[in-house]
Amino acid sequence: SSPLLDDDKLLSVSAPAAFANRLGKVPRWTRKPSGQADDRRVSYEHMLVRYGKLSDCEFMVECAYTTLIFIACIYKSHSDFVHFTEFMPMIKEGKHIHCCCDTRERKVHFIKMNQQFNLDGFLEYGKYLFGLVFTISCPLWERYIGRHAALLVTVLTGVFCSTLLIFSLPTDVLQLVHLMLNLCSAFTMLISMVNISEMLPYHHRFLTVAIYMFATILDDAIAVINLTISISVLSPLLDISSEPF
Repeated sequence: SSPLLDDDKLLSVSAPAAFANRLGKVPRWTRKPSGQADDRRVSYEHMLVRYGKLSDCEFMVECAYTTLIFIACIYKSHSDFVHFTEFMPMIKEGKHIHCCCDTRERKVHFIKMNQQFNLDGFLEYGKYLFGLVFTISCPLWERYIGRHAALLVTVLTGVFCSTLLIFSLPTDVLQLVHLMLNLCSAFTMLISMVNISEMLPYHHRFLTVAIYMFATILDDAIAVINLTISISVLSPLLDISSEPF
């Protein structure tokens, strides 16, 4: 008997498959959905990802994750700018590149700032060790804790560590706070980008990389303007000259 008339056998997935069968071609067959696993495969979210358009996605949710990526990149941009400025050679006329004499006061100030961002000793290896453990244990915490709960804890930890930077802390404690901020910003960017990628249809998932690149470029520009103007305005309080870099 024809498989289209027998419920116990394979059923055609669509009318075009039955039409192809009449033309003598071999159609593709699938079994009847049985159980929750097959129901999830044809859920609304699954169909939206496969066949939906960009206008069908939740715009406000994507904007929320984009904002989290933008906020997470702010710390990275400021630390990268301080690190780059500290290592950037200040060449004056008649001086060679490794000349340490007549160093500008602003560069000396950035060297002191970079000591807060740079990690030494155990903290330097702790960052990589914690990232490795976090990556390996990803299937465990994502299944039992949940991605949204982990993102909420990461954001709250980053806000708390940012508040601690207001106070005058010892160097070791300050480096630990910067380590936590570094990890929180990285995990926030990672989880937000994964969530955006899963929300977008297949043909638009490249927008996740575009959002990340736009956020990093914009944050780098903000970091340069912010630190340059801040040092110029606060130079009398910091007891440094207002000369440019």
